[in-house]
Parts: sequence; C-alpha cells; structure tokens
Amino acid sequence: WYQRRVRGAEVTLKRQKSKQAELLKARIRAKQMKGNKLDKVQQEADEILGAMERDKTQLQFTQSKELQRQKTIIRDRIRLMKERAATSTPSSSDQKPPIPPAGNTEMGLSSHLTEEERQLPKKEQMQLVAARMQNKFKDANSGATLAALADDEN
Repeated sequence: WYQRRVRGAEVTLKRQKSKQAELLKARIRAKQMKGNKLDKVQQEADEILGAMERDKTQLQFTQSKELQRQKTIIRDRIRLMKERAATSTPSSSDQKPPIPPAGNTEMGLSSHLTEEERQLPKKEQMQLVAARMQNKFKDANSGATLAALADDEN
C-alpha cells in the first residue's frame, strides 16, 4: 500500500507540476501576446508619426515655394513701377496748372475774366464764367458728335 501511496503521490505531484507548467506557459504566452500588441501599437504609432512628419515637411516646402513666388511677383511689380516712373516723367508742357484752393474763388474767376468783367459784382462774374464753360462744353460735345456722325456715314 505504501508503494501505491507513493505512486499516487508521484502521480499527483506530476499532475501538479504539469498543471503549473501549463499555467506558466499560458502566462508567458499572454505576456508575449501583450508584448506583441504593444509592439504592434508602437509600430502603428511610429508609422503615423512618420507620415505626419512627411506631410509637415511637404507643407513647409510648399509654403516656402509660395512665399518665394509672391516675393518674385512683388519685386517684378516694384521694378515695373520704377521703370514706368523713370520713362514717364512729365515734361514742363505736360504739366497742368495747379488747382487753386477751394476757398479762393476770386483767383479762379479772375483767370477767366477780362479787366472790365472783373469790375462787375461776383454773382454776375460767376454767371459769365458758368456760361462760357457751358458753351465750351457744348462745343466740345458737338465736335465729338459731328465726328461720330461722320464715322457712322463712312
């Protein structure tokens, strides 16, 4: 019976040992799976960060190209403006007489009146100047109208 008892104990010990070994293997597998999952998550995170870095680099490159393009356009515009200013300096014959200040109507009126008309009251002076200006305007428009009619006939 002793031998049976010893054998029974040995069998029990083997079972417990194999059970412990299975549990240990299961824990190791679980840790490996967990480690694999962590590795997988880490790998995905690295891929996402890499893609973001590439996008950021490309955006910076695009922005710098656009900035350079805009700077070039502005430089060209400034150069053209300087060229136009240099080539189109008005000669003394092209310059118009300065416009008198708004409050000084006598200087403006007197330039359109003769010595005799300057002796008249201001209201009449203004009416004379207005009538002359209106006649000038009508003459200019009638000349343009006649030219337009002559073009239409041809």
